Amino acid sequence: MPNGKYEGIFHPFEVTGKFYQYEENGKVFICRSEARINRKQTNVPLQALFVLTNPGRCETSNKSTSFSDLYSATYQVANHDPTIQQLQRVMNETRLNHVAIINLSDLKSGNLQVFKGMLKESKNYPEFHHSIFAPERRNELTKLLDENRGPVVLGWGQDPSIRKRAKQAYVELVDLKVIPIGYKHGVYDACFYHPLPPNHDLQREWRNEIISQINNDSNRTTKAGEPLPVKNTPMEFREYLQQKHLLKAGERKLKDISIEQYINRLENMRREKIYNEEKQIDSLLERKIQERYQDWKTYRKTIEHYLSSKNY
Repeated sequence: MPNGKYEGIFHPFEVTGKFYQYEENGKVFICRSEARINRKQTNVPLQALFVLTNPGRCETSNKSTSFSDLYSATYQVANHDPTIQQLQRVMNETRLNHVAIINLSDLKSGNLQVFKGMLKESKNYPEFHHSIFAPERRNELTKLLDENRGPVVLGWGQDPSIRKRAKQAYVELVDLKVIPIGYKHGVYDACFYHPLPPNHDLQREWRNEIISQINNDSNRTTKAGEPLPVKNTPMEFREYLQQKHLLKAGERKLKDISIEQYINRLENMRREKIYNEEKQIDSLLERKIQERYQDWKTYRKTIEHYLSSKNY
């Protein structure tokens, strides 16, 4: 990747990672549960959390090949691989000093085909929970989210091998009241471009998009070094309608035209003072809807969806 104006920017940063290994019946998987990028000579809370696919070429600085287990792992100084360097470029442009990286899987490999093979092989070890999004590691995930004071940025790519895991992770984050950001890919739900697409132009495009989203995040302070409040606000109604099939089992995906109709119905009821932000549908509200609208059940359903969105 060309350095351009970024020549030499990586020196101010220190990279550390929690490397561990899982061993069973002579088989060993090398993993990394988390990485941190800190600007040297700063001491600030965690300002952003990036969720990617799996640890790639990031190694410990001393090239270790043997590690403790997951729950005994400690932070070790690590090298700056290309993905981490891309995130450092974003940090420079957004004045972030401290970010963390987690992944859909902790399995460490810089080769996608090798990673796919490791994913397949790991299924033979049901006690091997190599994802922080596994139910058995929920406490680990919530602790990290509580520590984070800024945006959660999704960038796990769109390879078919990770689609199921990506959807599960997305639902898990939303269930934990997280409203993530990321460069959305339109191929399927819960799909976000990886920081390192195949060519330099796309990499620059990803970088510019994420820089813009972080800088425009209304919940983020613009002064480097100051704590960032956790983004934990109710989901917007439109966003809820777009994602409710991911949030609730058995829900079907709504078409764009249906989403617009729901939004228009809600605005119509507000405008005519029929719906006044009540927190439940009581007999009085239902009677007003029935008296005003011939297809009153669709308007009642609109309010039901709106109230449901407040839980996310």
